[in-house]
Amino acid sequence: MSASEYFQQVIDSAVMSVDVIAAALEVAAASATQSLLGGGTLYCCAVGCDRSLAQFVADRLMYPVDVDRPALPALALTGVASVAPEDAPWRDARALARAGDTVLCIDSSPDGHVLQHGIAAMAGRDVQFLGLTHTGIKDVDSAGKYTIIAVPGDARSRLLGLQALTLNCLCHLIEQQLFGET
Repeated sequence: MSASEYFQQVIDSAVMSVDVIAAALEVAAASATQSLLGGGTLYCCAVGCDRSLAQFVADRLMYPVDVDRPALPALALTGVASVAPEDAPWRDARALARAGDTVLCIDSSPDGHVLQHGIAAMAGRDVQFLGLTHTGIKDVDSAGKYTIIAVPGDARSRLLGLQALTLNCLCHLIEQQLFGET
């Protein structure tokens, strides 16, 4: 497969994902915006290759890209080597997250174990919990208590690209809701 064919497949996947992602993305942006307006912080939690996406979101909100605006309180929690990888960000999130904060879990793993650990770790906390995973993960939120953005993807590499695009859109929507058209 040529580079242009692969790129076209990725773009096609993004286009096909719009209807699947849009509603949850809007809810997630509104939730995070309300948290930020209330003085909350956005904690972006991830392990493995998803750590770079968590850092991207935190940096995108802390350091404006397109418009001159104040920094927004966002922090990537990606854990340390001395803790089991799937538990690492949750230990930090439990220690730092306070009522009114938002915790974003980014999980591209095939089985959704990081998202499941995140939901368990933050259960009973008065925080907004947002999850970014893929459509292959079922029943992680059967009670409907959390906002889960499920990105369609058949290969993890393609899924990561779509998740990056989704997270960039999330940041844009947050900025738009806080500062107007950006």
